[in-house]
Amino acid sequence: MPRLKMMVYTNALDGKDDEFNHWYDTIHLPEVIDFTKAVAAQRFQLSDAQPGDPGGHRYLAIYEFEVDSKEAYDSLTASTDKMDLGSSLDRGSAKVVFYDEIGERIGV
Repeated sequence: MPRLKMMVYTNALDGKDDEFNHWYDTIHLPEVIDFTKAVAAQRFQLSDAQPGDPGGHRYLAIYEFEVDSKEAYDSLTASTDKMDLGSSLDRGSAKVVFYDEIGERIGV
């Protein structure tokens, strides 16, 4: 079965981080799981310690899919109109990137 990760890089509008995080955790993540082919999701916040320039995004959400990238993309675009995109998301800076799995996960 194909495995795919969708990385979503986002920022809150200025001064709206608390509202943004509440919306993302309680409304947006559950909607993406309900309306798309995503099977899991997790959010991250940019750490203070960085080995280089981290780019311009403070937040990252990683969504997991068990379908190919076309099916994942199609499920996302078909559901966008159903989702509450909130009022605290900086839509202009949001970036969505798909990654196909190419190797086995290793670790303990």
